[in-house]
Amino acid sequence: MNPDIKQLNDLSELQAWAEAVGAEVRLVNVARDGSRVWGAHCEHMTRLVCEADLETAVLAVLRQVYGDTWRIRRTPNLWVAVAVEADTPYAPTLIQPELEDFVRELDNPPPRAGRRFSMLSAPWFANQLEQRGEGAYYDPRGPAS
Repeated sequence: MNPDIKQLNDLSELQAWAEAVGAEVRLVNVARDGSRVWGAHCEHMTRLVCEADLETAVLAVLRQVYGDTWRIRRTPNLWVAVAVEADTPYAPTLIQPELEDFVRELDNPPPRAGRRFSMLSAPWFANQLEQRGEGAYYDPRGPAS
Protein backbone atom coordinates (compact mmCIF):
# COMPACT_ATOMS: atom_id res chain seq x y z
CA MET A 1 0.00 0.00 0.00
CA ASN A 2 1.43 3.35 -0.98
CA PRO A 3 0.43 5.69 1.83
CA ASP A 4 -1.07 8.42 -0.33
CA ILE A 5 -3.41 9.53 2.43
CA LYS A 6 -4.97 12.99 2.41
CA GLN A 7 -7.47 14.60 4.68
CA LEU A 8 -10.43 16.36 3.09
CA ASN A 9 -12.48 19.10 4.71
CA ASP A 10 -15.95 17.61 4.86
CA LEU A 11 -18.02 14.55 4.01
CA SER A 12 -19.46 16.07 0.81
CA GLU A 13 -15.94 16.66 -0.52
CA LEU A 14 -15.09 13.02 0.27
CA GLN A 15 -18.25 11.79 -1.45
CA ALA A 16 -17.44 13.84 -4.57
CA TRP A 17 -13.89 12.44 -4.72
CA ALA A 18 -15.13 8.88 -4.16
CA GLU A 19 -17.73 9.22 -6.92
CA ALA A 20 -15.11 10.56 -9.34
CA VAL A 21 -12.71 7.62 -8.77
CA GLY A 22 -15.31 4.91 -8.24
CA ALA A 23 -14.62 4.36 -4.54
CA GLU A 24 -17.06 3.71 -1.72
CA VAL A 25 -17.36 6.02 1.29
CA ARG A 26 -17.76 4.31 4.62
CA LEU A 27 -17.38 4.93 8.32
CA VAL A 28 -13.90 3.59 9.04
CA ASN A 29 -13.59 3.98 12.77
CA VAL A 30 -14.92 5.60 15.88
CA ALA A 31 -11.98 6.72 18.02
CA ARG A 32 -11.80 6.33 21.79
CA ASP A 33 -12.78 9.97 22.22
CA GLY A 34 -15.92 9.37 20.14
CA SER A 35 -14.70 11.19 17.03
CA ARG A 36 -15.63 9.51 13.76
CA VAL A 37 -13.50 8.87 10.68
CA TRP A 38 -14.94 8.34 7.21
CA GLY A 39 -12.77 7.11 4.39
CA ALA A 40 -12.65 6.09 0.75
CA HIS A 41 -9.88 4.07 -0.89
CA CYS A 42 -9.11 3.53 -4.57
CA GLU A 43 -5.91 2.21 -6.18
CA HIS A 44 -3.49 3.06 -3.37
CA MET A 45 -5.12 6.44 -2.73
CA THR A 46 -7.04 7.09 0.43
CA ARG A 47 -9.00 10.19 1.32
CA LEU A 48 -10.36 10.79 4.78
CA VAL A 49 -12.71 13.06 6.63
CA CYS A 50 -12.31 12.96 10.37
CA GLU A 51 -13.53 14.76 13.41
CA ALA A 52 -10.11 14.25 15.00
CA ASP A 53 -6.54 14.85 13.82
CA LEU A 54 -5.14 13.21 10.67
CA GLU A 55 -2.92 10.77 12.61
CA THR A 56 -6.00 9.34 14.32
CA ALA A 57 -7.59 8.84 10.90
CA VAL A 58 -4.46 7.23 9.45
CA LEU A 59 -4.28 4.89 12.44
CA ALA A 60 -7.90 3.91 11.86
CA VAL A 61 -7.22 3.09 8.19
CA LEU A 62 -4.07 1.09 9.02
CA ARG A 63 -6.00 -0.91 11.62
CA GLN A 64 -8.74 -1.61 9.09
CA VAL A 65 -6.32 -2.71 6.34
CA TYR A 66 -3.80 -4.65 8.45
CA GLY A 67 -5.87 -5.54 11.51
CA ASP A 68 -6.05 -9.27 10.74
CA THR A 69 -2.26 -9.57 10.91
CA TRP A 70 -1.06 -6.71 13.12
CA ARG A 71 -2.12 -4.83 16.26
CA ILE A 72 -1.17 -1.23 15.44
CA ARG A 73 -0.71 1.76 17.74
CA ARG A 74 0.92 5.17 17.65
CA THR A 75 3.11 6.98 20.17
CA PRO A 76 3.98 10.67 19.77
CA ASN A 77 7.09 9.72 17.77
CA LEU A 78 6.69 6.12 16.60
CA TRP A 79 4.39 3.78 14.69
CA VAL A 80 4.26 0.33 16.32
CA ALA A 81 2.82 -2.98 15.05
CA VAL A 82 2.80 -6.29 16.92
CA ALA A 83 1.95 -9.51 15.09
CA VAL A 84 -1.39 -11.06 16.07
CA GLU A 85 0.17 -14.55 15.86
CA ALA A 86 3.23 -14.97 18.07
CA ASP A 87 4.74 -17.75 15.93
CA THR A 88 5.48 -15.98 12.64
CA PRO A 89 8.34 -16.37 10.14
CA TYR A 90 8.72 -12.58 10.08
CA ALA A 91 9.58 -10.02 12.75
CA PRO A 92 6.84 -10.06 15.41
CA THR A 93 7.23 -6.34 16.18
CA LEU A 94 7.69 -3.42 13.79
CA ILE A 95 8.69 0.05 14.99
CA GLN A 96 9.28 3.00 12.67
CA PRO A 97 9.27 6.77 13.13
CA GLU A 98 8.09 7.48 9.55
CA LEU A 99 4.71 6.40 8.18
CA GLU A 100 6.09 5.48 4.75
CA ASP A 101 8.73 3.16 6.24
CA PHE A 102 6.15 1.70 8.61
CA VAL A 103 3.68 0.85 5.81
CA ARG A 104 6.51 -0.61 3.71
CA GLU A 105 7.37 -2.96 6.60
CA LEU A 106 3.71 -3.86 7.14
CA ASP A 107 3.53 -4.94 3.50
CA ASN A 108 6.92 -6.73 3.56
CA PRO A 109 7.98 -7.44 7.14
CA PRO A 110 11.65 -8.23 7.73
CA PRO A 111 12.64 -11.79 8.62
CA ARG A 112 12.48 -12.87 12.21
CA ALA A 113 15.69 -12.71 14.23
CA GLY A 114 16.47 -15.53 16.63
CA ARG A 115 14.22 -18.41 17.59
CA ARG A 116 10.56 -18.68 16.66
CA PHE A 117 9.71 -19.56 20.25
CA SER A 118 10.48 -18.17 23.66
CA MET A 119 12.98 -20.09 25.74
CA LEU A 120 10.81 -19.20 28.73
CA SER A 121 7.73 -20.90 27.31
CA ALA A 122 6.38 -23.93 29.15
CA PRO A 123 6.41 -26.21 26.06
CA TRP A 124 10.10 -25.50 25.48
CA PHE A 125 10.96 -26.43 29.08
CA ALA A 126 8.78 -29.52 28.86
CA ASN A 127 10.76 -30.72 25.84
CA GLN A 128 14.17 -29.99 27.38
CA LEU A 129 13.77 -31.23 30.96
CA GLU A 130 12.69 -34.41 32.69
CA GLN A 131 10.00 -34.01 35.30
CA ARG A 132 11.02 -35.82 38.51
CA GLY A 133 8.07 -34.79 40.64
CA GLU A 134 5.48 -32.08 41.00
CA GLY A 135 7.35 -28.86 40.23
CA ALA A 136 10.74 -30.67 40.16
CA TYR A 137 12.64 -30.94 36.88
CA TYR A 138 16.01 -32.40 35.93
CA ASP A 139 18.27 -31.42 33.00
CA PRO A 140 20.11 -34.57 31.89
CA ARG A 141 22.65 -32.44 29.95
CA GLY A 142 24.01 -30.87 33.10
CA PRO A 143 24.84 -27.19 33.61
CA ALA A 144 25.67 -25.08 30.56
CA SER A 145 28.97 -23.24 30.55
